[in-house]
Amino acid sequence: MEQLPFSGLLRLVLATLILHIPPAILQDAREQQNETVKLAIRVSATKESVKSGEPLELEVELWNEGFEDVFVCKNFERLNFPLCSVSLYLESASGRFGPIQSGIAYDYAPSSSATKLSDAVERDWICLRPGHSYGAKITLSPELYPQLLKPGAYKVLAEYSSAGLLAAYAGTVVADSDGPSKLCGRSWSGKIESRPHNIRILSK
Repeated sequence: MEQLPFSGLLRLVLATLILHIPPAILQDAREQQNETVKLAIRVSATKESVKSGEPLELEVELWNEGFEDVFVCKNFERLNFPLCSVSLYLESASGRFGPIQSGIAYDYAPSSSATKLSDAVERDWICLRPGHSYGAKITLSPELYPQLLKPGAYKVLAEYSSAGLLAAYAGTVVADSDGPSKLCGRSWSGKIESRPHNIRILSK
């Protein structure tokens, strides 16, 4: 019986191992690739309970849970900000409630003259490193959230959405002369929701 040389035998063993990789391992590898850019949003209250009619102060944080730097916009806490937005909800047994009106629109308009992409990014975006967060404090008022007038147990949820770096600039941004290599991170677009955070509204 003819014997394979060592190199041929090694190739045969490696081929056999590749053919018998369990599907679960291949699936894990694909999921890890998909999570190289992964954002999460977290919300918490500075006080776990407030009296009926009092405003509710929240801390909202965006976390980079992936493996690459990613851009998030600086002013996500501003109502109707076109680059991205955070929507906040109060949830009870009766349902989920957002603000009764969208509030005053943030006065933002792209420049009428062309702006370099690197300048626009520096002005409007934060490059968030893996394992780091960027956050803001946001106050819910009873005028926009009348549920704050009603005693009971509630869950607070936050939703972050972004269309990516260039979506809101209406063609007024031009590439830098040395190309996009100056940008430190990846653009991100999509929508994510936080885990619920429990609060209680107390009677006066």
